[in-house]
Amino acid sequence: MANIICFGDSLVLGYYDEGGGWPNRLRSLLEKKRNIKHKNVELPYDNISTCGIRRATFHNTYARLGEIERRLSTEEKNIVILSLGSNDSAVLDFNEKTQKGTEIRSVVNFSEEVLAMILAIKGISESKKAHTEVFCLGLKPCVEKLTSPSFKNPDHYYSNQRLEMFSNNIKISCDSTMSKFISLWDLFPTNQVQLNKYLSDGIHPNALGHKVIAERVMSKLDFWMKKFDKFD
Repeated sequence: MANIICFGDSLVLGYYDEGGGWPNRLRSLLEKKRNIKHKNVELPYDNISTCGIRRATFHNTYARLGEIERRLSTEEKNIVILSLGSNDSAVLDFNEKTQKGTEIRSVVNFSEEVLAMILAIKGISESKKAHTEVFCLGLKPCVEKLTSPSFKNPDHYYSNQRLEMFSNNIKISCDSTMSKFISLWDLFPTNQVQLNKYLSDGIHPNALGHKVIAERVMSKLDFWMKKFDKFD
């Protein structure tokens, strides 16, 4: 068994997906794999819990780390998947004439906060004598004509330049802490028309978007979980 904790923003909540979002789809993929491996013998499936809130950022979710602490198991392997960063990259009240606005987080502050959260989770796990691996989802591109400004949050402006830059900084923090980075950028089309087929409003994934994210997460978790004989 593995205790999987999905922690983050609205991506974790599965907005715009009747299938319950990528965490619920991940649960289904795990169950399907277990059934195939064990020929439909009833088994205890991996526990997956979700902790997501709208407009979450690395900065404003640091105070919620107690939710992860309460869910960490001291008996099973823990996998914490962080899904944050898109909201950190947004610019408020962007002026198209001056090409300026107010950054929600600067790149420097963002990098510090990603690193601090990963280290805090590792510290909490160590204090509980738990075995925990931290995974971070990278960010995905947006359809800029629908996110400048955002359809749902008119004061928020999202750009692919900043999303990619922030995603790269998440990877750097993962590398420096020996955590696992799951890239999503290469998962989606670069063509904006094609990309729109995976998104509901230019930034949030639709059912198809959540499906491919779940499949990518599953493929990256698979090696680590096999390491602990998860499917033997």
